[in-house]
Amino acid sequence: MRASAAWEHRDADVATRINAAEADAMVAMAGMVAQGYYLRKTGVKKPDLGENGSVDMRNAEMAIGLAAMLAAGMPIPEGPFEPPDAVRADATARLERLWRATHKLLFDRWPAVKRLSKTLVHRDRIDQAELDRLIAGC
Repeated sequence: MRASAAWEHRDADVATRINAAEADAMVAMAGMVAQGYYLRKTGVKKPDLGENGSVDMRNAEMAIGLAAMLAAGMPIPEGPFEPPDAVRADATARLERLWRATHKLLFDRWPAVKRLSKTLVHRDRIDQAELDRLIAGC
């Protein structure tokens, strides 16, 4: 992916833009979720995700704020922003829903995550065909 889903779909209809922003949020949260899941499986009770975790969470929060503002029909400011109070409850509900969805997605596909991570330890990039094979388990 060359850019975020929200950026790639910036000129699309509102529903597509909301879905794209939510996809970006899940991507941002996936690393934290996977790392926490892996560490707990290896006996770490409360994983410390460090600064990268907080950067990823901030990226997820920005994407979720964008989705909430789009859903409310609000104008989207340039650059970083805080969602206004009018959409904060919606943003919080979206965050909770997407956090659970990210957990479920990774838990349901954990063997594929492990295959992909083993490959990426040794290589910087893979193509779509190889990604598809790794996910399929071939």
